[in-house]
Amino acid sequence: MLPRERINAALLNLNLHGCSSLLAADVLARCGIPFAFSAVNGEGCNTGKHPTVPALRKPFNRQRSIYRVEALRQQWEGCRAM
Repeated sequence: MLPRERINAALLNLNLHGCSSLLAADVLARCGIPFAFSAVNGEGCNTGKHPTVPALRKPFNRQRSIYRVEALRQQWEGCRAM
């Protein structure tokens, strides 16, 4: 269940201690909330129904994570303007 507050964007750990975040990704996609994955494999990992969603390779550096979050923010701003 999503909180009552609007989520602007999300960075999902694709596999956290053996638990997949693909169901959360499905919900975010249905709600029109931009997101990215973080994963050990990075690009090319199994992202389920979301093959075009970017995946940051873990461990990722601060600059790369800032870049990805900024891209998500811009995507959200673009969606809001529509």
